[in-house]
Amino acid sequence: MKVPISLLKLIKENRRFLIVSHINPDGDAAGSVIALAMGLKKLGKSVYALCKDPVPHIYRFLPGSDLIKSRVPSSKFDAVLLLDCNSFKRTGFKELQ
Repeated sequence: MKVPISLLKLIKENRRFLIVSHINPDGDAAGSVIALAMGLKKLGKSVYALCKDPVPHIYRFLPGSDLIKSRVPSSKFDAVLLLDCNSFKRTGFKELQ
């Protein structure tokens, strides 16, 4: 799969990222948030991973599952990346809508 140039540019030009997925995260939501968070951290980026509901016990074995928080931080971000859902409403966070 080819990564869009616009996404690569966004990642290259920014430092602080908020990664958000949908309520009641399933395996692909949790896995994609964790993978992207870990990848961005390896690039030296500051990352805050967010899901309204905690990672289900069945997926807590995943390395990095503890990176996913359930409270919207007060800090500012350069970019927000929405994963595995099509709208901010689906995240369950009114603050992000």
